[in-house]
Amino acid sequence: MNILVAYSSHTGVTRLCAESLANHMPGSTLVDLSKQRPDPSAYDIVVVGGPIRMGSLDSRVREYLDGCAPILTKKTLGIFICCGYDEKSGEYFESNLPDSLAEHALKASFGGKLNPEGAKGLDRFMIKLMLKSAAKNGETMAFYPERIPEFSARLIDSASLS
Repeated sequence: MNILVAYSSHTGVTRLCAESLANHMPGSTLVDLSKQRPDPSAYDIVVVGGPIRMGSLDSRVREYLDGCAPILTKKTLGIFICCGYDEKSGEYFESNLPDSLAEHALKASFGGKLNPEGAKGLDRFMIKLMLKSAAKNGETMAFYPERIPEFSARLIDSASLS
């Protein structure tokens, strides 16, 4: 079974999730969408993931999904997001995905965490401000890497049934 795990990451959290997914799906090809745009037609399973920032999915991920939508609707497709406010993940999927892919894909949120060490410039400054504000307001963000094995198993099962 040919499996593609494609992602974009700003601070490294989404990259870690993509790497973990690839490790749970033996033989996967892992691709950073900031460096290349793979043709999904050669794969049986395609998994695409990206971070949510200020309510929007990473632009490289959106462009890839939009550009490949006709092919992706014919594949076993998984889409994952990393977002600080996991309770809003359904809203994020709805507002950021084309309807055809939102209906077709298996979806997962792995939560998120703010990682100022992985950011640069203005992003780093904004993350530090957000962390300070969240601490002041008693808000916490949760990261759920334990969801990754179950998501990968659902994708493999789904492809086996096709």
